[in-house]
Amino acid sequence: MLVLKYNCICLSKYIGAGKEWNVYYDIVKSGERIRGLREKSNLTRQELAERIGLSVQALKKIELGMNGTKIDTLVEIADFFHTSLDYLVCGVERNSNVGVDELCHGLNEKELLFVRRVVKSTIENMVIFR
Repeated sequence: MLVLKYNCICLSKYIGAGKEWNVYYDIVKSGERIRGLREKSNLTRQELAERIGLSVQALKKIELGMNGTKIDTLVEIADFFHTSLDYLVCGVERNSNVGVDELCHGLNEKELLFVRRVVKSTIENMVIFR
């Protein structure tokens, strides 16, 4: 479910460890990053839209921050430009070489339990899709 809130889109709702989180991203800044990647690659809107399966009008609205987009489209754009969702959504690249201990530093016991459950579930799902 996507919900507009102050130029931000709610990507999804997470419920776990006794808390509920809404995950938002700034659609204007995200659109600027997408436009910047397109321009850096010397692509027209038409070319990029065709390559990722969007209409030119839809891509224009995303780039101008008028509309957000589905997570599937963000994944397609990130894959096309060989960048991460972290960059498109948050404007930062995450270091994938960071150790688990560093990632979990500062979490309390409930949060650590939640992370363990998510990781366990993810691994179980990966086995199913092999």
